[in-house]
Amino acid sequence: MTRNSKHWLVLIGAMTFSGLHAGSARASDSYPQKVQTAAGSPCPPPCTVCHLTTNGGTGTALKPFAESMIDFGGLEGEDADLVAPAVQSLRDEQIDSDGDGVSDIDELAAGRDPNVTGEGELCGPTYGCGARVEPEGPIDGYAIAAALAAVALLVGRWRSGAR
Repeated sequence: MTRNSKHWLVLIGAMTFSGLHAGSARASDSYPQKVQTAAGSPCPPPCTVCHLTTNGGTGTALKPFAESMIDFGGLEGEDADLVAPAVQSLRDEQIDSDGDGVSDIDELAAGRDPNVTGEGELCGPTYGCGARVEPEGPIDGYAIAAALAAVALLVGRWRSGAR
């Protein structure tokens, strides 16, 4: 096997691995839109309404609103079909996770964070036609690594050809 073919084999393997891994990390990407629709929110809430960080992930949905969705709404696992019934349950029970006197669902409908007493705006400023301030989803480190590996291989190939 030539050196060039080894480089291409590594590149294809890295890209395949990153593509396979990226799918599993985005299992609940539909939750924000489901919450927005069910609660009548003016924007999809960011992942941090439930999760500790924007990366989300198993075991990180520890915010008060997430705990209410689990405890009172029956939300479990990565089943996006359970989001609307959980929101309805919180609406029916008038659950107020932050104890500020406004129910979680009323806060979401007003574009506010149900974890934050007072305002806690969720729908940051937009610029232009429907622009978003935050990225649509978490940045996938494996995809970035694969892209950088591809660039490094191409630069290496170009440099060896220039000699």
